[in-house]
Amino acid sequence: MINKIEGRTAIISAMFLSTSVYLSKMNPVISLTIFFLSTIFTRGLSIKILRSLLFIGILILLSGLFFDPKYALKAFFAFIAIVSSGSLIYSSSLNEIFGALIFFKIPEKFVAIISIPLSLLPTALNDLRNIRFVESFSIDIDSVDSSNNSVNGSNSNIIHLSVNTNKIIIKRIKRIYRLLKALVSVTILRSISHSEALYSKNFNYKVIYEVRSVTITDLILLFLSSSLLFFSIILGCFQFRPL
Repeated sequence: MINKIEGRTAIISAMFLSTSVYLSKMNPVISLTIFFLSTIFTRGLSIKILRSLLFIGILILLSGLFFDPKYALKAFFAFIAIVSSGSLIYSSSLNEIFGALIFFKIPEKFVAIISIPLSLLPTALNDLRNIRFVESFSIDIDSVDSSNNSVNGSNSNIIHLSVNTNKIIIKRIKRIYRLLKALVSVTILRSISHSEALYSKNFNYKVIYEVRSVTITDLILLFLSSSLLFFSIILGCFQFRPL
């Protein structure tokens, strides 16, 4: 618990850092600074989250082929900064996040509603890993079949190879569809069972939360995030716009 960022510090710092991206007009230096700062204080957790969302960053970079490449690169760095700043909240415990919301005078009933999907998030991620593990067996079997077909058809022409490539792409799209379909089905079933459990226990919108004192590390994070916000405000006000 002590090694994690305190809940109030995590929320305030995430808000300061994400706002800095907008106020600095997506300055790449500010975005990269936010990334390194979040990586240090989350002990590499931001990198793991960015890996899981890598396909979104690739889509942002590919948009530069159709629009302005410089703007696409700035948007890519801004995406990294926003996700990295959000990882500060994810690095804290849920009970402290709920305690921080109540400390900021957020209605307890609203916090209780938010706590339900957040408490199911680790279970959903575990279900996703299990589904991907099961799906990997079918991927291995299909890869063996495709390799055998490629050996048997080594003397075929280039057009036939392009057709096989298109079939592989279609199969991968179908696998992604099956993966999402299974995840949605499992999530709905778990939500129904969770709601029945809450109903049987007479759910009364009471939140289990925790508020602890900040540490020196939390104060350093607050100082750095607020300083970066102040610098972004100055940078955004005096930044020269292209004619």
